Parts: sequence; C-alpha cells; structure tokens
Amino acid sequence: MSRKKSSARPNIPQETLERARQRAAGRIALPVEASAASGGVAPRSRVQQTAPEMTTIEDLAAEYGYVLGDLRNMGLLAGVLFALLIVLSFIL
Repeated sequence: MSRKKSSARPNIPQETLERARQRAAGRIALPVEASAASGGVAPRSRVQQTAPEMTTIEDLAAEYGYVLGDLRNMGLLAGVLFALLIVLSFIL
C-alpha cells in the first residue's frame, strides 16, 4: 500500500524557487550572453531568443486542412447518433 506524501512542496532547492519567483515577478532580468552584450546589439531575453517565428494562416491551412473535414464528419455522426437516441426513447 503506497503512502501519500505529507507535503505538496516541489523537490527543488529553495533558492531556485525564489529566483524563479523573482524572475516571474520581473524583479530580476535573465542573464545576457557575453557575445550579445559586447556586439552592440540590444540584449534579448532567453525567451525571445528561442521563440519560434509567427505562423501564417496559409501555413496553418496547408498543414491542418484535413481537420475541418474530420470535424464535419464527427458532427454529422454525433447528430445522427443523437437523433437515433431520440427515436429510440419514443420506441422504448
């Protein structure tokens, strides 16, 4: 029989938690790489450096074109099954 944990505290050091809380609140900045600081380029946060490019509507339509057909088929199936339930409720 497994025992439940007595506390819901995360299993990471307290100083790491505090640093993450300060970063989330915006009180401290993320570290800037030395090459960006010395190159004259405005420093960017780590989130901005790894953020993907914006996806266009055309890219999404080409990639997920099958989704609308699948949704239409599922809606049709759900409607037929719902109508079948209504008919069966009158019969039985």
